[in-house]
Amino acid sequence: MGYDDEVMEVVLSVERNDDVPKVIDSMKRRFKAGGLQLRVDSWQVPGSLFFGIASGIRASVLVSTIILLIVVAAGITNTMLMSVYERTREIGTMASLGMKRRGALGLFALEGLLLGLLAGGVGTLIGSAVCLILARVGVPAVSDAMKFGYGGDRLYLILTWRNVLFSFALTVFLGTLSSLYPANIASKMKPVEALRFV
Repeated sequence: MGYDDEVMEVVLSVERNDDVPKVIDSMKRRFKAGGLQLRVDSWQVPGSLFFGIASGIRASVLVSTIILLIVVAAGITNTMLMSVYERTREIGTMASLGMKRRGALGLFALEGLLLGLLAGGVGTLIGSAVCLILARVGVPAVSDAMKFGYGGDRLYLILTWRNVLFSFALTVFLGTLSSLYPANIASKMKPVEALRFV
């Protein structure tokens, strides 16, 4: 960039990000050897404010995601517990016919796995469709702060197979994990007490 025929700033790009410190050290040594008093900074220095804001947003999204996952896990556990208590007599009947504790545990864990597969499949398809639409249309920036954060008038989402598979696997894992506590309760029921349950 120039101002009144003077060079104010030179931007140098490197192929690998790992090479930035080496390039900076090399340039500083050469400038010093040539008697030039020039400042050499990596791209993180002028963009520190932006990267700080981006890191804060990333941290808040992570916290929100963890809270959401806890709420979802609690909802699944509550639903499975209701399912166990609604089928107490059936569990007692199966136990009196010889079903082992491991069988009851596996039965409800399998139900949680199937619910996770179904919910994960449907949720991943809907979420992927929305992401693909927003990747073409973009999310409009309605304020100057959003334009600064987006780096333009619109934010275009990127959908990768890794994210799709991770979301699906996480949903299935969460569904199965949340069913283990209710499954454990069902497996510990004594046939006589379960058959008397109304």
